[in-house]
Amino acid sequence: MMNIDTPLTPPADQHDDDHEIHKPSVKFDLSNLPTMNKDQKQQEQAPPSPCIDICAHMVPSTILVALLDREQEMRGLVRHNMPFFETLQLHLGPTQWPLFEDILYRDRQQLSDKEWMSRIEQFLNQVPSLLGTFKELVGYVDDSNDQERNTTAGLSITGVPNVDLCHIRQYPDRLKDLHSSYPQFFINCQQVLSEDDYTQMENVLFASKSELSDGRWKSLIKKLLSPHQNLMDQLKEIIAYEIDDD
Repeated sequence: MMNIDTPLTPPADQHDDDHEIHKPSVKFDLSNLPTMNKDQKQQEQAPPSPCIDICAHMVPSTILVALLDREQEMRGLVRHNMPFFETLQLHLGPTQWPLFEDILYRDRQQLSDKEWMSRIEQFLNQVPSLLGTFKELVGYVDDSNDQERNTTAGLSITGVPNVDLCHIRQYPDRLKDLHSSYPQFFINCQQVLSEDDYTQMENVLFASKSELSDGRWKSLIKKLLSPHQNLMDQLKEIIAYEIDDD
C-alpha cells in the first residue's frame, strides 16, 4: 500500500551543485583608452549638418558693375534710392535728364559696362561727389589698365574714338544719310540745342566742301557741340563707325 505522504517528485540531488561548470571570468583594462571631452561628445551626438549647394558662376571681365541684369536691377536701384536720383535730376535739368535716363536703362547688348559708365561720367564729371556716389551704388570696379588699352586702340580716356571729324566729308553719300541712319542723335540735338543752334548745326553738318572748307566746318561743329560733350561724343562715335571700313 502506497504511503500518501510520499512526494510525487523526487527531491533534487543534493550533489548537483557540485557538478556545475564555472566559466573563467575575463577582465578588460580600459585605463589606456582615450577619453572624449564634452565638446567631442556633443559633436558626436549632434545631428549631421544640412548640405548646402552654392551655385557659382564665372563673371566675364567685361562686367564692371555689380548688376548682372543691369537694365532691370538699375530700375530697382533707382526706386530704392529715389532721393539721390531726384538730386541728379535737379542737377541735370529738364533737357539733360531724359538723355541721362536713356543711357541709364540701356542694356549690355547696347552698351558695355565700360561704355555705359563713360556716358554716365560725361553727365556727372562736373560734380565728382555725385559721380562717386553713383559708382558706389552700382558697385563699379574700375580697370586701371583701361586707359592704356584705350589709347593703344585709338580711343580717348573716356572710351570715345579719337577721330578726325572732317574724315566723314570724304564720303558725301554717307554724310547725307546720317539723318536717316542715326535719327536718335538728331533727336538728342533737338532736345539739348536751342532751335537756332539746331538749325545751324544741321546746315553746317551737311554743307559741301565748296560751301565750307574742312577747317571752317570743323570749327563751327565744335563751337556748336563742344558745350554739350555728350553730343560731340555721339557724333564722334557715329563718324568712327561710318569710316571704320576705310
